Amino acid sequence: GLFTGWFAIAKYRPKAILAFYRDESSLLTGYLLHKLSGLPLYSYFCDMYLENYPGGYYGKLAAWLQPRVFRESTRVIALTEAMREYYRQAYQVDALVLPHCNNDPVLTIPYQVEVHAPFRIAYLGTVNMDRILSLQALCKAIDGRKEYFFSYFTATSPDYLAQHGLAIQNSEIKFIPRTEQLLSELAACDLLFLPVMSTSEGQRELQIIT
Repeated sequence: GLFTGWFAIAKYRPKAILAFYRDESSLLTGYLLHKLSGLPLYSYFCDMYLENYPGGYYGKLAAWLQPRVFRESTRVIALTEAMREYYRQAYQVDALVLPHCNNDPVLTIPYQVEVHAPFRIAYLGTVNMDRILSLQALCKAIDGRKEYFFSYFTATSPDYLAQHGLAIQNSEIKFIPRTEQLLSELAACDLLFLPVMSTSEGQRELQIIT
């Protein structure tokens, strides 16, 4: 946290601080270290921040923190061109786009053309706070309906999913560390659910990619 960062600054004498949002604690720590040390701040947003938290404690934190980070950053960095355009229109922030890069070879796997019964829906990745509302909406729509089956491919604990009403009766939760096996399991599903924040008129939307 803050003390570890201050120790690292004192020991290694960096020329700048890079803070990122997929974790607001990193963003807050980076901002505070910037204010304490005077080092230039670079902020990297891998997702929408303020828009993901419309209320509550995290919403108040985001409303306080994001404008200060924008104002203090030597450069704001965004994950996608869409985010860059949104930041330009909504906040008059000219962000630099730095997309994720993956140099691993693309694996080819057979694709199942037939639609299964029940219809298989997959979710891949960690279940973060800003994904819960979208997942809850999907679970509410398919809970108990035998024509659907929902598979979570995640390292997130079953207790955490159950706590947020996501461990519905027609679902399974499993973590597959091997890439080849994971892709094979995904290929056997009919739809990959990707909850994405839409910035259109400030409204949340569920988006899916088949």
